[in-house]
Amino acid sequence: MDNKKTYKDLIKEINGSAKTSRNFVAAGFKLVSWKKGSYNFDLGGGRFEKSTEYLAKKGVTNLIYDPYNRSSKHNNITWTAGDEAETTTIFNVINVIPSQQERLDLIKQGKRKNTRTIYITAYEKDGTGHGSQTRDGWQNNMKLVDYLPEIQSIYPSAYIKKRMIIINV
Repeated sequence: MDNKKTYKDLIKEINGSAKTSRNFVAAGFKLVSWKKGSYNFDLGGGRFEKSTEYLAKKGVTNLIYDPYNRSSKHNNITWTAGDEAETTTIFNVINVIPSQQERLDLIKQGKRKNTRTIYITAYEKDGTGHGSQTRDGWQNNMKLVDYLPEIQSIYPSAYIKKRMIIINV
């Protein structure tokens, strides 16, 4: 990795996100038309395997990269293997990062060597835009549409479809 802030650095700055990891398939995985035989780089994918199991049934290899919820060895392997991924998913991660710049730094890491599309979802909670601490960590409470202008500052062609921000890179 280069000298830019890594996802691991970002997580440390916001006091961790381990408690925000949930043991279910994020809704975004069910919204994508997956290509059989492809690889997905799951940035901030958490500690559970439900999404990986779901994608395996679709013929997709899911590579979870999550420094807070996975071992260094696992993440080092995934970081390298992630260059083969055609897609990157960042599902329900940006909503736990309070700083716009930190969110953008994370999203930039989603662009891998062979990435064609980045898919982003965010848990909106109450949608007020007034961030707050929860029992498990930080929550921005922002609507998905409110993230779009900041993402378009680095990926101008980003758009919303099917309750996801989609970036064709």
